[in-house]
Amino acid sequence: MTTRLFFVRNLCSDVRMDALKILHIACAMLTGVSFFIRGIWMIRGSRWLSTRAVKIVPHVIDTLLLSSAVAMLVSYHLNPMAHGWLLAKIIALVLYISFGMLAFRFARQKCHKIAFWLLALLTLGVIYYLAINKHLPFL
Repeated sequence: MTTRLFFVRNLCSDVRMDALKILHIACAMLTGVSFFIRGIWMIRGSRWLSTRAVKIVPHVIDTLLLSSAVAMLVSYHLNPMAHGWLLAKIIALVLYISFGMLAFRFARQKCHKIAFWLLALLTLGVIYYLAINKHLPFL
């Protein structure tokens, strides 16, 4: 009886972790796609960029993304200082956010906006690479 209970408890835990991971991956993909589209709209000077939904939805997606990441860190008992790829991913996340803010809020000239947008996309690619491979390519 206790073996069956242990199995059911582990199965529920595995399903919960799978759901967290799926949520995290889905939000990561949505964040990348929406960031790319908003950059194209920025380049074209589209009215869509100034709509209320386009200003709110990315924050909702990013909040879910960050919340699922923290939940997985806690659930898997991962310490970013013990895993170089995870620390690099967190540093890249800070860079991605910084470049994105520069592109969409602080840069005044269009060429600077585009440059920061491209740097943010490159940084997002690094984040995806680290998430998939879980190692640093230069170590």
